[in-house]
Amino acid sequence: MKEHGRSRLTLLLVEMRIMSAFLFVWCAASVVQADETYYVYDLGLPLNFDYAIPWRINNQGIAVGYGHHSTSHQLCTTGVQWTYRDTIQFNGTPGTECSAARGLNDLGQIAGYNSSLPPYTLGKEGWVRDNGHNNVFRLSEGAYTTAHDINNAGQVVGVADLPYQAYAAVFDADGIRDAKRLPLTHDRSSPHDINDKGQVVGSVLLDPTWHSFLWDPNSGEVTLLESLGGSWSEAWQINEAGRIVGFAETADERSRAFVYVDGTMIPLPLLEGYTDSAAIGINNANMIVGHVQIEDGYLQAVAWYPDLTILVLPPLNELDHTRAFGVNDKGQIVGTSGQHPVIWTQIKYLDGRRPIDIGDLAVLAASWGLEGEGLPGDIWPPGGDGRVDIRDLAALLQNWLD
Repeated sequence: MKEHGRSRLTLLLVEMRIMSAFLFVWCAASVVQADETYYVYDLGLPLNFDYAIPWRINNQGIAVGYGHHSTSHQLCTTGVQWTYRDTIQFNGTPGTECSAARGLNDLGQIAGYNSSLPPYTLGKEGWVRDNGHNNVFRLSEGAYTTAHDINNAGQVVGVADLPYQAYAAVFDADGIRDAKRLPLTHDRSSPHDINDKGQVVGSVLLDPTWHSFLWDPNSGEVTLLESLGGSWSEAWQINEAGRIVGFAETADERSRAFVYVDGTMIPLPLLEGYTDSAAIGINNANMIVGHVQIEDGYLQAVAWYPDLTILVLPPLNELDHTRAFGVNDKGQIVGTSGQHPVIWTQIKYLDGRRPIDIGDLAVLAASWGLEGEGLPGDIWPPGGDGRVDIRDLAALLQNWLD
């Protein structure tokens, strides 16, 4: 179902919002500001939703995730897709009232699942939706399955079997039938991501704790990743170069974000005063996104550049908790600010100089109403849409004189 009339920018043209600059001095890591500062935009809550979480974003700028409708059971979510023009909800099938979208590829195929209300007595049902949502492929008939991600070859990674005894599996592109299972003796496993080479990462329960794994279903090889001095770890995404990100327990029983490179688990730097962190997404430029946390529980969304410089991602509202979950190869980041789904993106300095001011407005005005590729005023959506119009002006004004 589509919901129209909801602005993807939630901007007022009369509002010239001046973002507060983050002025920090950190010993553990440096902080990016200057021209690579990111700006935050509200993707928009679907109608009557309490919250929504965009989990992944592809290279076309389409994001998917899930949220909670105000009339639903408190543990029941509804899958959501955001584009720059509309929002689409994926309602559960009869008997499976809840749903979630967990992954998508650059072809627009979306992986997710439906489920019954807790305690999930009717099980869960994994699915793949094609671009345009005209066809829905079920991973298996009458079995407990979930779909967590899909690569550009159409391979789906998820879980199969019974609730609380679910095992990581890779399904073929046609939806189904001959799933390859994680070849380990274990109680449960949860795969989180699959890259275009078919490599899978996730977590496996080896009594009594969870451990990160890297699995190549083609060769059957499984690598268990160590922790950071503690007893557990979780791997959440792998890029095409084989770099893995996640978080693991440290010797002092803290959670610490890591990147796993060539057999070595590297802890990612914290901001001063923060005690815990998690890395959830990585792109093919080796940019990592996640969050850091302080003792009182406050969450701050961050990105780590390949040189481990930390970029602080701004909130919609000053006191919002923020989290970042996914990043595409264009550097567009999705996450949450408070209860709202957001996208962080770089704004262009149209006249080549900071700050955004009358010079940038003049550049935009010169291409107003034009259509075509590479227009200097085509700044929204990120990457451009081939025309310069009111949405580009709104994006410019939100960051005026920042």
